[in-house]
Amino acid sequence: YNEVAEPVQTLDTIRVSQLFIQKDFKFRKFRLHNTMWIQETNSNEVRIPGLVSHHSLFYENIFFGGRLPTQIGFDVHYTSSWYSNAYMPATSVFYTQNEKKTEAYPLIDFFVNFKIKTARIFIKFQNAADNLVGNNYITTPNYPLPGLVFQFGLNWRFFD
Repeated sequence: YNEVAEPVQTLDTIRVSQLFIQKDFKFRKFRLHNTMWIQETNSNEVRIPGLVSHHSLFYENIFFGGRLPTQIGFDVHYTSSWYSNAYMPATSVFYTQNEKKTEAYPLIDFFVNFKIKTARIFIKFQNAADNLVGNNYITTPNYPLPGLVFQFGLNWRFFD
C-alpha cells in the first residue's frame, strides 16, 4: 500500500540483505545471550530497521535441593530509528509513510522464570525502564506502546 493507503504493485526485484549474529557468554551462574540483525533493502516498498538486537542477562540457579530451577534477569530489545509503516484503521492495512520516523530506543524487561516438576512459571515486568530512558515507545506512528506492564504465565505439561 502506497502513501495514500492504496494498493500498488511493483515490477522491480526487491532485495533484503540481512546479517545475523549470535553469541552467548557464561560466567559461573550468570548468562548473557546476544542476538543482532543488521539489515537493509534496496526498495522503498519494504521498510525495515537497519539494526535490531536482543540481549538477555540473567542469573541461573537451582534452589531447594535441586527442585526449583530458576532464572532471574533482564531482557533488552533495541531497534534503530526508521520509517515504519502507518496503520489505516478503516481498511485494516499498513501503508507506506515518510513523515514520522520511529525513534530508536531500548525496551528493558525484568523477568523471573522457574520450573516446578512439569510446570514452568514466569513473571515479567515489560518495559521496566518506562520514563527512565524516555517514553516515546512507538513502533507504528500514532500508536504508542503501553508503559510498564506486568505479565505472568503458566505452562503445565500433564505428561512426562
